[in-house]
Amino acid sequence: MDIPGNNHMKDFDAWNDKKKSVHIKNTKPIFKERDIWWCFLGCNVGSEEDGKGENFTRPVIVFQIFTDETAWVIPLTTKKWPRDSRIHYTFTCNEITRVAKVHQMRSVSIKRLERYIDTMSFEDFQILRRYARDLV
Repeated sequence: MDIPGNNHMKDFDAWNDKKKSVHIKNTKPIFKERDIWWCFLGCNVGSEEDGKGENFTRPVIVFQIFTDETAWVIPLTTKKWPRDSRIHYTFTCNEITRVAKVHQMRSVSIKRLERYIDTMSFEDFQILRRYARDLV
């Protein structure tokens, strides 16, 4: 079913198939706060941040670890935002400028973490924490 005002149809069925394989993964990645990972974010509702490509993945920052099974992550994009905003934080890591979409932070199972990319600097992470704290 097409959504009024939305010009592209989301492939929820393909995501559901992929999600089943992510769910049965038995590996436990070794990760820490500040790490940037490719993450199976999936196909989501409305303007919730989606993964991209056939694996429905997107880079995320591991923002806070809750248990050895769950963490808060913040999705990343390379799209520039036209103005400064309290919900986006721009930083450069490994010569790539990325935008952290703080307002899209979410809790995920670590089974969603696919592949390590890099680690955010301590200084940038402290600024990102302030952005997140200021949202509430």
